[in-house]
Amino acid sequence: MISGWFGGTYKDPKNFFGRFAADSGKVFTIYQELKIPADQRIAFERDRTGCVIGRDLANKYKLNLGDRMTLVGDIYPGNYEFTVRGIFDSPRSSELMYFSREYLEQTLPERRRGQAGVFTTLIDQPSSAGRIAAAIDNEYRNATADQGRERAAVLARLCVPAGQRQSFPDRDFRRRHVHHSAGLGQHHGNVGARARP
Repeated sequence: MISGWFGGTYKDPKNFFGRFAADSGKVFTIYQELKIPADQRIAFERDRTGCVIGRDLANKYKLNLGDRMTLVGDIYPGNYEFTVRGIFDSPRSSELMYFSREYLEQTLPERRRGQAGVFTTLIDQPSSAGRIAAAIDNEYRNATADQGRERAAVLARLCVPAGQRQSFPDRDFRRRHVHHSAGLGQHHGNVGARARP
């Protein structure tokens, strides 16, 4: 999944919470610990201007399904309007908002499209971490960043005891910087992986 930090302001600069543009059809596949009713998930995936928010965020700002949220962008200047299509539950703090990366892309000038902040990979089991890390390294073999010493840090985070869930909250995706010029164009971002439960 490709995602990125949006930044911006919701009503007041003091109202800080995680705001991420993401591949809406993949959010709940990657973050399987986030629980949302099926009808809300479908509504989110089908509405280009829809968003999903965590229960903590909904409670804090008294937001309900169908409510409108406007973010004033700073990294991405402009006013972005969203409709709350889903409220998810999480075992950890859920002051989070996800919205369609496609919607954001369509609002940007051509020169700003195709950027990615985070690449998240779901792996089948922790024992696959080495093989998958090698495949990722191979994909980015022409990257400008020094991946050698960072590979050990990635593997350390990928390799977990069998039966344990590996979780990489979005704010912790500072594993490695990559530069990749295939697919969506020039990408600068971080690569991380999550083990299936």
